[in-house]
Amino acid sequence: MNLKDSEWVIIDSTPIVDEEDEDSKVGYNSKGKFIGFKLHLSCDEYLVPLRAEFTKANVHDVTVAESLLVPVKYGSADSAYDSGDLKLTAWQVHGVMLVTGHNPRRLGKDKKRKMDKKFAEMRERIEQLNSIIKNQIMNRFWTNIKGFKKKYIFCMLSVVTAQILAIYNLKTYGYPLIRIKDVRI
Repeated sequence: MNLKDSEWVIIDSTPIVDEEDEDSKVGYNSKGKFIGFKLHLSCDEYLVPLRAEFTKANVHDVTVAESLLVPVKYGSADSAYDSGDLKLTAWQVHGVMLVTGHNPRRLGKDKKRKMDKKFAEMRERIEQLNSIIKNQIMNRFWTNIKGFKKKYIFCMLSVVTAQILAIYNLKTYGYPLIRIKDVRI
């Protein structure tokens, strides 16, 4: 397997909740309202992080989505990215056929599309990467760091760490699934 073998880019955001930080803003995700920031990520189907953005929580996911895309065949994203303009840009600029979850505010609840099995599988991968970065690499330490710039640096270093671990595992084990406990430096 080679990193050039990637056919998918999967994009998502994950909340970085911190109600005590003065730079925090109110944002929304699938679970409702939260106060803090967002880490926006893209990865390939092998869980290798590709691109990342860090914003305050009040920035809508679709506004940073284009910066997370890379030129591959397919793209997957949840319903927050269900935008005709984004899908058109993904195709015209990056050559990516972007498949998103159904946003009922866009087409109406009666027009709900059935979720494709491959789409659901890709969604699980970005959720897994978000969990690895937040719970294993950052270890929820972000609440000890105050200020947007410092949190930005911490989150981006965490993404780079995930990239390094994924590439290390790809070279060592032939697959890039991130296994932090197996890495000895």
